[in-house]
Amino acid sequence: LSLLLVFGIAFAIAAASSRALGLSLRLLGLFIAAHIAVIMLRPGTNLLWSVASALGTSPGPLAPLGGRWMLIDV
Repeated sequence: LSLLLVFGIAFAIAAASSRALGLSLRLLGLFIAAHIAVIMLRPGTNLLWSVASALGTSPGPLAPLGGRWMLIDV
């Protein structure tokens, strides 16, 4: 499942047009600028951690990448 997830993300990025990639990079830059502004105004708030935890926890799309199966190699 995680292999298909990573392959799907990589294929979506590779198949996107240059216009869509440019737009997504601009949106990412805007989010990082907003994150820096929020940190300057309110030091206790962390937007990046909120987004990462929303994507990586149980109902998020990247949740299969952080499951118990990762402990197999340990």
